[in-house]
Amino acid sequence: MTKHTTAKDAIHEFTQSTSMHGAQHIMGHRSVWRRMVWSVLVIGFVAWAAHNVYHIVSDYNDNPVQTSVSSEYQSKMNFPAVAVCNLNRIRQSKAPQYLVRNLPSYIMVGKVDLGHGLVC
Repeated sequence: MTKHTTAKDAIHEFTQSTSMHGAQHIMGHRSVWRRMVWSVLVIGFVAWAAHNVYHIVSDYNDNPVQTSVSSEYQSKMNFPAVAVCNLNRIRQSKAPQYLVRNLPSYIMVGKVDLGHGLVC
């Protein structure tokens, strides 16, 4: 960190090194009008962002959430029916025959009925 002789030097270094968009234009232009426009834009958008953050935090604080958790021990559970569906549009008639012949027997191309009413 360098020592600054004036506040203008410190502001100039900050505006040139910050990642805040638009700040480098405030001190970077020679035209007073452009610097004023960029200053108004940056200050305006910082105020708009602060306003939005205020309302988000206010909405968060106005809507409390209550969560209750309970657990129950069950000695035996039924395993749920699970269907793994391939959503890719593959037609067995269009697939190369060497690929179809080499597929493992447990992989099916097309619709699958698992006997539980689950159809892919």
